[in-house]
Amino acid sequence: MWFWFFILANCLSVPVILLLIGWMFQKHAPQSVNGIFGYRTRRAMKNDDTWKFAQQAFGQLSFHWGLAELPVTLLSMLVVYGQSDSVIGITGGVLCLFLCFPIFLMIWQVERALKKQFDEKGRRL
Repeated sequence: MWFWFFILANCLSVPVILLLIGWMFQKHAPQSVNGIFGYRTRRAMKNDDTWKFAQQAFGQLSFHWGLAELPVTLLSMLVVYGQSDSVIGITGGVLCLFLCFPIFLMIWQVERALKKQFDEKGRRL
């Protein structure tokens, strides 16, 4: 039983972190381009306009993906409640890998949105 709660907590950490990042980037995003904190890619760091756009877009996507992953995590873990530790562990591991995939998808989505909104020099189209 304790192992199930441990795996549940670990799996829930992914959508919860996405929700927190999404909220933070939408409400309290870094205001100026920096190399330490924020959504930092070459395209996002061209100028302040691309920077702010990227922070907002990444925040929205992160929040929405976190909301989508929360019920998936809960339902997936409820299915294996009471099963053996090996079934719970394997399910939790696969679930965590599955939950991390949208992070790469979000990067692709933000980069695509930046490319549609800005030219190579960071000027709005």
